[in-house]
Amino acid sequence: MKNRLSIRELIDSCARQAGFYAWGIAPAHTLTDFRDILIQKRKRGYTTPFEHDDITSRYNPEKLMANVKSIIVVAKSYNVALAQKPPTYPDHPTGRFSRITWGRDYHRVMKEKIEFMLKKLSEHITFNYKYYVDTGPLPEKELACRAGIGWFGKNSLIINEKLGSFMVLGHILTDLPLEADKAAVNRCGNCDRCIKACPTGAIVSPHTVDCSKCLAYLTQAKDGVPPKLRHKFG
Repeated sequence: MKNRLSIRELIDSCARQAGFYAWGIAPAHTLTDFRDILIQKRKRGYTTPFEHDDITSRYNPEKLMANVKSIIVVAKSYNVALAQKPPTYPDHPTGRFSRITWGRDYHRVMKEKIEFMLKKLSEHITFNYKYYVDTGPLPEKELACRAGIGWFGKNSLIINEKLGSFMVLGHILTDLPLEADKAAVNRCGNCDRCIKACPTGAIVSPHTVDCSKCLAYLTQAKDGVPPKLRHKFG
């Protein structure tokens, strides 16, 4: 058939229709080097209760899908425009929260967009898949880096050349044998602005975050934010 789109072109079209800013393909092989990072994080006490206990499922895609051939990673921007300075309430404590918390739960938004993308793609090709949005054991940021979406910043977030770190991620395990993209090149160089900007000193060293000091984690923890850190919310 003339003008027939390649699978990669179909994925690109469906991803754009779904509203994703970027997407890429990561290889589905075992993330052996990431296993060593996980072990070190546990030894240093830098893991969170949200992380899966089974380490083997965190670096082995075949534990989740036996016939997985490729992993499609998608990214959506949450870099919404800053609103006017919020009103102050002298008699009540207030604080600042990340833009990612504004509006609907991003997990639901991303799931809807991924399902839309997969529905569109399924109209053209037949394939099997499993998808996750911050719910599976695989390291999404590591996959995003390997898919070329961005590089690991010293703040442990993925940095895209145009969006910075204002992104949310999702990934799709599939049995489609797709050629992987090149991993993103780290462009941080000697810059350490994120380390200096962290209000609690949670970035203890490049690429290493102490979750017990991280405001983003503490706002989700059952025990709440320790009193000694509450003033850091501004």
